[in-house]
Amino acid sequence: FSYLKTLLAIRRAGFDAAIIIHANWRKNLSCLLAGIPSRYALKGAFATNYTDPGGATHILDTSRRLVEAVLGKDPGELRYPAVPAGFGETTATAELFSTGAWAVIHPFSGNSKRNLPLKTWTSLLRFLEARGLRVLVNASAEEKEIFSSLALPGSGLVFSCDLGLDIRNLAFAVSRASIFIGNNSGPLHLASALGTPCL
Repeated sequence: FSYLKTLLAIRRAGFDAAIIIHANWRKNLSCLLAGIPSRYALKGAFATNYTDPGGATHILDTSRRLVEAVLGKDPGELRYPAVPAGFGETTATAELFSTGAWAVIHPFSGNSKRNLPLKTWTSLLRFLEARGLRVLVNASAEEKEIFSSLALPGSGLVFSCDLGLDIRNLAFAVSRASIFIGNNSGPLHLASALGTPCL
């Protein structure tokens, strides 16, 4: 029911075109059913215009190709900046980031098959430690238990679950970090949007 309600709302808005970033036939068909006459996509049935990504692999680069197809000209570099001032800082994170340089790592994601093997993080932590960076590990309580079971160097790891960070406070913490290292996940995209160097 909510799907139909959304389709009707979009149809009433009368959009002329849709840029379908993560295209597949279902999303393309939904845009067709919503009455959008021009549907720009990389692939999938039910689009009206198909764009060659031209070797682009990052989502911003493929989005740039799609926007170029709609506008008829290259829009230039695309960015999605977020302003840290729009987020919050807890007493815990204020105290935490008041001294030293920090790295934020995110060893997990919604799909374990695309995660860097856990044993690899040992060498990454040594690398960060050798450069004088303290480390905040973004992890749930369950993930902390898994990560802590590894033979990790140092004992100064701080876990986001122990600080009780919500997404706004995590965003502020990430904005204060010197680097973010993580798997392909929401926190990685958040760090990129905040302008924090990412790996």
